[in-house]
Amino acid sequence: MPENKTCRVLLVEDDASDASLIRQLLRLSRFPRFEIDLAGTLADASRFLQSNPPEVLLLDLSLPDSSGLATVQAGRQAAGGLPIVVLTGHDDAEFALRTLELGAQDYLVKGSFDSDGLVRAIRHAISRSRLEQRLVESEQRFRDMADSAPVQIWIARSDQLCTWFNRTWLSFTGRDMTQELGVGWLEGVHPDDLSALVDKYRQFSDTRQPFELEFRLRRHDGEFRILRSYVKPHLDSSGNFCGYIGVCVDITDHKLAEAELREQKDFLKAIFVSEPECVNVVAPDGSLIEMNPAGIAMLDADSLDEVKNIGLLGFVESEYREAFAALQKTVCGEGQAGTLEFAIRSKKGQVRWVETHATPLYHADGALRGLLGVTRDITERRILQQELQQQARMDYLTGLANRRYFMEQAEVELARAIRYGSPLSLLMLDIDFFKKVNDTYGHKTGDVVLQALSQTCRNELREIDIPSRLGGEEFAVLLPETDGERAVEVAERLRKAIAELRIPLESGLPLQFTVSIGVATLIGEHVNVDMLLSLADQALYKAKNGGRNRVVTA
Repeated sequence: MPENKTCRVLLVEDDASDASLIRQLLRLSRFPRFEIDLAGTLADASRFLQSNPPEVLLLDLSLPDSSGLATVQAGRQAAGGLPIVVLTGHDDAEFALRTLELGAQDYLVKGSFDSDGLVRAIRHAISRSRLEQRLVESEQRFRDMADSAPVQIWIARSDQLCTWFNRTWLSFTGRDMTQELGVGWLEGVHPDDLSALVDKYRQFSDTRQPFELEFRLRRHDGEFRILRSYVKPHLDSSGNFCGYIGVCVDITDHKLAEAELREQKDFLKAIFVSEPECVNVVAPDGSLIEMNPAGIAMLDADSLDEVKNIGLLGFVESEYREAFAALQKTVCGEGQAGTLEFAIRSKKGQVRWVETHATPLYHADGALRGLLGVTRDITERRILQQELQQQARMDYLTGLANRRYFMEQAEVELARAIRYGSPLSLLMLDIDFFKKVNDTYGHKTGDVVLQALSQTCRNELREIDIPSRLGGEEFAVLLPETDGERAVEVAERLRKAIAELRIPLESGLPLQFTVSIGVATLIGEHVNVDMLLSLADQALYKAKNGGRNRVVTA
């Protein structure tokens, strides 16, 4: 219910004080606002519902012309599909359950709720009523579609008894629903097929897996026709087994082609069911024709139709769509097979790396049908590759860039700075008296110091800055888009943050340490990375000789 919408309520209450209290509670609500009409009897309410129906009915169960559960029944009949909230003095769980079974959406005991509780009940009643209506409409749509289907459809419970047959089935047998329910439909099965049919049905139904039945069934004109029934488990919204749904096709006129059909069926089953990788058939225009369950699962989709509606390209990450379209053009336009590695994003947002091999697919007459693609998930392989690349770039102890990767990135940033005339600075950091730390506290504590310095760099620097451990206790930081003055400010901030660190020891006071920093800034075009490093190193040397724990510029 939109919060800015006015909700019209019909209050059926003959007690003036109770009615006044309900009005007051509803008027306390700011969102939504309520427009309240009052009826003192069930008869008045019925007339009001016919002339000016509200959005929700608040129904007292003790009225001059009706009381108790009969009021709920009469109210539901008068209100049609409108949501009903029962107001009563009966604080009894069984009584409340009976009111809900008779059609109420919610149940409130007078004197036990405030304004918020009443508003919540109204919201809940409206929401529940809409859900119930959608469920009824959904079930009716299923019945309508099933009745209009050209095949016979039946539904059985988990106890194997049939509970429903569509109109096509009843027209075929010439019998009514009551004659077919339960095991009544077996009266039309050919006597020679009956025992084997029952045995097979019981055998397969216990597995709760899809299966097929083939038997002869008497048509309304007395002729026995061969039916093939495709049977699948019927699950509720929670995935619980409820029974089976069967779809029957008259295959009497197609028995001569049965061998070919079976071969095709086995072929498709091998491709689209048994294949653990994604298998799909795509039309020349890029639209999806078929996809096996493994492919639908890979995309986290609920059905093939959902994948078709989204389109395969809709699952491909944007930077790979051009290459994906080019692969399709190569296969369908030039008749050449092709392979592509790219990233997809499933309906649930999970990114996967996949490898697709596509080959042209032709009709029996040689005309191009589209392409057959086999796609496998290579995410684990890509992750391993990325981890190996990361290990090759990163210092294992600190997680910062290693010297080689730092030099590669520095060359890129230097070229960019020279090309666009942007400022660029570089810091060289060295831990003061680090050898003394190792000698006094051990290399394990020395490693902790290096890690603490690295984490401080990550905390204090921007994402575009590139901190690196060049070796030992020597670190470098590349500062793109940073002039000399700003670089000194960054260096001072780093120096102070590091000086304030406290490294806890197993005994004694926490360990403190400092760093000396040299700063170099790009001046002119005839400079390379080694020159910048050399300038920063010279400034660092001056900082060391000048007393340490300081910043010096080149």
